[in-house]
Amino acid sequence: MLVYESMRAVSATTSDSDFVVYANRFDADGTQKWNNQDVRCATNDESQWYPRVVVLGRRHGAGDSAVVIVWQDVREDPGHSISYLARVICVWEDLRDEGTTGVDIDGAVMNGITEGILTPGGTDGDEVCVRSEDQRYPKVDNYLDDPEAYIVWLHDPSSGYSDIWYNDVSLTTLQWTWTQGVGLEVTGAKNDQFSPQVGGDVFVYADYRRQPITYDNTSDWNIYAETPGECVGDKYMDWRDMFAEVTTTGDAEHMRFVLGDEYNTFVVWEEAGSGHGEQNVYIQKLDVDGVPRWENSGIRLNTSVYASHPV
Repeated sequence: MLVYESMRAVSATTSDSDFVVYANRFDADGTQKWNNQDVRCATNDESQWYPRVVVLGRRHGAGDSAVVIVWQDVREDPGHSISYLARVICVWEDLRDEGTTGVDIDGAVMNGITEGILTPGGTDGDEVCVRSEDQRYPKVDNYLDDPEAYIVWLHDPSSGYSDIWYNDVSLTTLQWTWTQGVGLEVTGAKNDQFSPQVGGDVFVYADYRRQPITYDNTSDWNIYAETPGECVGDKYMDWRDMFAEVTTTGDAEHMRFVLGDEYNTFVVWEEAGSGHGEQNVYIQKLDVDGVPRWENSGIRLNTSVYASHPV
């Protein structure tokens, strides 16, 4: 069974060309089984996206070959969803004031259909963060139907410890949630934080707050996660620095992050194994709310005694 989007319809609301969902069946030789005719899954003329086919889990047999096809569409409120899908969010390191405030973060929101820049700064961009000293490595993301886009970056002072900051912009009002040009601190933990990433509204970063303590000489890079929002603590964060990974033998290095289709964030890293000091590759899964779903030390992906590195 094959399901896919095809731009074969015209929206009854906007009169624009729309993607709609079709399906077809093939045998083991690749021959179409429905007389070379694709079947439309719904006759509604609003956009339909992201079709998935789910097999019912039974072995194929006579009268037992059903599948379930699901997709997302906007038939209930097409204007609501289209307004978000048409937004393109761009952020970058900006050097125009490098001599005074250092490297800054600027951004802009575009209409993905008309290609027009919507934020007030136009082709000059809007100031996301122009605090003194350097702001580096911006990342941006948002959920499909979330009216907020989240931007996270590294505050990299010339002296002292680096830390992680963020801001978010409304894709409907085009207003910045936190003071434009400043942002809000994600974490002010001691020592350095590096490698900020964002998936939806979950921030993930490397953290070096664990220093050697009495009777414990380890000093590890660990991986933490955080989400924005009102809470009882300071920093306006829902959590207080959730562990995404806890190293047990040595530093976590070379972190990689990817956001899955269901808005799960997967973190891959390497750290020294407990056997012969070899480097092993580990993975951790954070759910849509940023909660680690696997064991604290992550899942080891390889058992080789030779050095391994994520790519």
